[in-house]
Amino acid sequence: MKEKILMKVICDDREPKNLDAIAKSIGIELIRERLLTGDYVRNDVCIERKTIDDFCASIIDGRLDSQMERMNKAYNHIYVLVSGSISSRQSTIHENSVLGKMASILVKHGVSTIVVDNDTQLLYLMKRIFERHNELKELEVKDG
Repeated sequence: MKEKILMKVICDDREPKNLDAIAKSIGIELIRERLLTGDYVRNDVCIERKTIDDFCASIIDGRLDSQMERMNKAYNHIYVLVSGSISSRQSTIHENSVLGKMASILVKHGVSTIVVDNDTQLLYLMKRIFERHNELKELEVKDG
């Protein structure tokens, strides 16, 4: 039986190790390296992964905008993927502030923020984003 080929994705070495097994189960091989910005990179696409509570903390301490600026300088396509529902957050920050920040990131930095239930969904979505960008790149080359 032929072994399944895994999509290789560079992953910041500070990301939780338990994500490796989840990633592998859906066809992703995480190559751990120290990244200057972002958490997952493939070609010119960068994804910042946050738990809902980390996203809230990033709003409160103001680091989210500087992260978006660094990612925009380094990569052509960037996304923020948030694991955990807004209503499940432990932070006292109001739900409207969370939604407002997502709108601000989209308008100010051109970065989509997508919220999913858990890390399995997040990694699957990440894989699909990388696949879609690859398909677009292949079409551009073909239409050249």
